[in-house]
Amino acid sequence: MKIQYAILSGCFGAVGGAFGKLCSSSNVQASLIINLLCILAMISCNTCCMTFFVKALHQSNSSLVATIISSSFNYSFSAVLGFLIFDEMTSLYWWSGFLFILIGLVLIVSEDNNKSKIN
Repeated sequence: MKIQYAILSGCFGAVGGAFGKLCSSSNVQASLIINLLCILAMISCNTCCMTFFVKALHQSNSSLVATIISSSFNYSFSAVLGFLIFDEMTSLYWWSGFLFILIGLVLIVSEDNNKSKIN
């Protein structure tokens, strides 16, 4: 399975969420035009997210693999964007949970690759 579509889906979902938070944030005192541009960017990113997710589902042997890859990249990229744009902090507890998510992702993807090599 090619996972680049699932990765792109997760990244576009995170960027779309960041645009949504930007346009609804009380810290940003922006004009109506800037808010509308943020909303349009959010809609565009979410559209790309869904488009790449459907492509990932078409390439995947299992919808579970595409869903987990997309979700984990969305989760991790959202944390990075939150730190860079909104100065959000994450705890060691959060990062340890994220590590378990990544370990599970590797196990599931490797299991899927082993099954496709056998068939």
